Order: sequence, then structure tokens, then C-alpha cells
Amino acid sequence: MADKPYSKYEIIELQLIPPFPYVEEVRVFGADLVTVMTRQRETQPKLNIPLCIDQCFKFLHTHSLNELGLFRLSGSMKQINNFIKAFNSETLLPFPASVDPHVVTGLIKRFLRDLPNPLLTFDAFDPIMALFSQDHSTYLYFSC
Repeated sequence: MADKPYSKYEIIELQLIPPFPYVEEVRVFGADLVTVMTRQRETQPKLNIPLCIDQCFKFLHTHSLNELGLFRLSGSMKQINNFIKAFNSETLLPFPASVDPHVVTGLIKRFLRDLPNPLLTFDAFDPIMALFSQDHSTYLYFSC
């Protein structure tokens, strides 16, 4: 075969191809919840929520129940981003006790904010809104 001259667009396209073997970065933050849970089932089959959320709430339960302003005050963005990198590369061990609880709550908020699809999916929006628009005066309410 004769060498075909490449146009400048073909050369640019060839340069954008990553070197092989290409290993995709493991992602937790910003990944679809189904993808995160499917990947997690390989190592944590009994855990029904993402490991990062589980670790965050365990830390808060153990160290920060009396902390004022949880989920209201912001933590250090630098620390939050460092923890995100650790979770995304799956290298994070449990939080050290010295971690600012506002950083941990920032991680939870960031995880939920970065989900590509909301927890209450677009398909569920209309049925949920229909529940709120129904007349509930005929229902019996019981209190415990």
C-alpha cells in the first residue's frame, strides 16, 4: 500500500487517541449512581449505599453529632477536593478523627450535587407531583 498523506484534521485526531493500554480512572464523584453501586458490589456486596456516603455518615455519627451548623457551614474546599481525589482513586481509608466535620458534610453535598441524574429521577417526577396534588382529606392518618 502506498502511504496516504494525512490531512491536518486526521493528524489531530490521531494525536488525541490515548496510549494503549488505556486504563480509565475509577470515579465515584460525578459518576452515575448505578455505575458506582455496580462497581462497589464487587468488594462490598452487603452495602446498599455508596461507600463514600457510608463512611461520611459513620464519621459524623461517631465524632460530630453535637457540632453546630452541620450541612450549613462550608468546609475547606482544598480538603474536600483532596478527599474527592482519594475516593475517586479508591485509596481512602476511614477518616482520621481530626477531620473537620464540615469537610465531611461538604463531601456528602458534593456527591449528591455531582450525580449526573437526580436521586428522584426525571421519570419519577410526574408520579411524585401527582401524589402532592391529590386530595388527601379522605385518607385516615394514624399517629404512633
